[in-house]
Amino acid sequence: MFLWQAIIEAEGVILYSEGKTKVIIKTGDAPPGDKGKLTTISAVDINDNSTIVFIGTTLPEGQTMPQQAIYRVEDGEIVAVVKSGDVVREPRIVVVTPYSASLNNNNEIAFDAQLSNGLQGLFLLTDDGIQSLVISGDQFSVLDQEGKLVFADLPVINDKSEIVFRARILKRGGRPGHLEDMSSGVFLYSDGDIVPVKLPEGNATGTNDMVFWNEHISWMTLSNNSDVVFRGDFKVPGGDDNKFSDRRGSGMFLWSEGDTKNIVLPFDELSGTGGLVFRYEGSLSKNSINDHGDIVVPILTTKNELGLFMIIDNEITPILLAQNDRFDRENQILFRDSAGINNRKDIAFIGDDIAGRGVFLATIEE
Repeated sequence: MFLWQAIIEAEGVILYSEGKTKVIIKTGDAPPGDKGKLTTISAVDINDNSTIVFIGTTLPEGQTMPQQAIYRVEDGEIVAVVKSGDVVREPRIVVVTPYSASLNNNNEIAFDAQLSNGLQGLFLLTDDGIQSLVISGDQFSVLDQEGKLVFADLPVINDKSEIVFRARILKRGGRPGHLEDMSSGVFLYSDGDIVPVKLPEGNATGTNDMVFWNEHISWMTLSNNSDVVFRGDFKVPGGDDNKFSDRRGSGMFLWSEGDTKNIVLPFDELSGTGGLVFRYEGSLSKNSINDHGDIVVPILTTKNELGLFMIIDNEITPILLAQNDRFDRENQILFRDSAGINNRKDIAFIGDDIAGRGVFLATIEE
């Protein structure tokens, strides 16, 4: 059984701890030291020490160009740790727009950003400053695939400073802008090496010899055990990536110690839903895995109903489904986007209730 707590019903950063909620900052507030007020907030992350990072956009008074920054909230103090104009690689290549950020328990922040030279990159912020990991145009060689990086994004970092991310590579001799000359996949940055988690034409476990296709969608997530959960679209070998047919599908997969296994595949029955079956992971919504291997994932059913599900020991349990909250019908909570799970099996997500959009916490009642 799940218990619900509405954390916020407006856009902001909220800390929920020991049954109490605290507003950290919200749109309309001015971050300390900034000359403008927050207009948007995104990419919120928190570690086990209750340190928070988020990306905020401000519009300084008298200016027309918004400014973006990654803010860290620690012991009640809000500080912009990465902001527009920071140098990330000489000669003076600077951040224009940070897109996403992830925080570990060592206060290291992995982030991706648009740069002043028109390129994009993946970076790591530590006590020693900003380290560039990969930037568009860098040589990018994994296994027998050699080429140049087109872009890398959506990093997630664990406590071992490993980072999982998506990347698109222009193959050697390939034509820029031609998808057939590019290769997209999921990769793990570990101890300076880049390890492939999912590559095009790789075997999609449990799909009758289908292979992953060359897509670039959805989130990945990473545990401290180096386990990666990702969405994988698959097809018959040699099939066209760009045509929808009954010869392809989409599922959730777990990569662990170099091996990939399927978690849920098309037409798998979703227990507790009255006979609904899995269609694919919901759009670009964020999934999550904890160190026990418990997973939360947004799922779109064959009836086009978007729900939030928890997977424990290969058993799929609905948390929310479409507009019918199966555990609290009075509030009618509707799952919208992004979910995270911690090692206590607390689940945070963005949703709607009758009061509007908010961040919600679902806890299991023992």
